[in-house]
Amino acid sequence: MNKKRKIVILILLLVLLFCILVRKIIYPIFITNCEYKAKTLAIEITNDETKKVMDKYSYEDLINIQTDNNGNISFLESNIVVMNKIISEITSNVQKAFQEEENNHISINLGVFTGTKILSSIGPKLDINIVSAGNIETNVRSEFFSVGVNQSIHRIYLDIVCGVNITTPISSVKKEIKNQVLLGETVIVGNTPETNYTIESIDANNALDVIN
Repeated sequence: MNKKRKIVILILLLVLLFCILVRKIIYPIFITNCEYKAKTLAIEITNDETKKVMDKYSYEDLINIQTDNNGNISFLESNIVVMNKIISEITSNVQKAFQEEENNHISINLGVFTGTKILSSIGPKLDINIVSAGNIETNVRSEFFSVGVNQSIHRIYLDIVCGVNITTPISSVKKEIKNQVLLGETVIVGNTPETNYTIESIDANNALDVIN
C-alpha cells in the first residue's frame, strides 16, 4: 500500500469519525438547545398574550358565585360566553405572535455544539426559525385549596399546548410545548358546597354550563 493510498484511507476514516461524532454527540446537543429556545419563546408568548387578554377581565366575569339564605355558597356557575371568547382570543393572539418577524427568527451560537456552558455563548450564530404548526390545544381547569378557617382560594387555569416547527440550517424538528397560565383567582369566604369543583375540558368549542 503506497503512501498516497494510506493518506486517502486516513482521511476517509477521519471523515467517518467526524460524521459519527456529529450524529451521536453534537447534533443532539444542538437540537436540545434549539428546543430550549423554542420552549422559552413559546412560554413567553403564551404568558404575554394571556396577560393582554385577561387585563380586560376579572374573576367575576368568569364565574358567578351563587349563595343560599345563610350566605353559604350553593354552586358556582361559569360564564360560558366569556370563557369561550377569552380562549378564542388567546389562541388567535398566540398564533399571530408566532408569525411576527421579531418572534419567529432567533439565533443560537455555534459554541453550543461543544456541550460546555462556558463556550455556549461564543462563535458565529445560526438562525433558527420557529413557527406555529397550526395546532394549539387548550384546556380549562380549576382548583380549590384551603388558606384558613372557612377560607379557600379558587384558581382557574388555562393549559396550552403549542405545536411548533423548529427549522435550522441542519434540519427541521416538530415539538409540542406545554404551558399553564392563570386566568383568574379569588378568595372564597364561608362554607363551600360538598361537590367536585371542576371546569376541565372547556375550550373554544365546548364548555360546561355549571361547575358541579
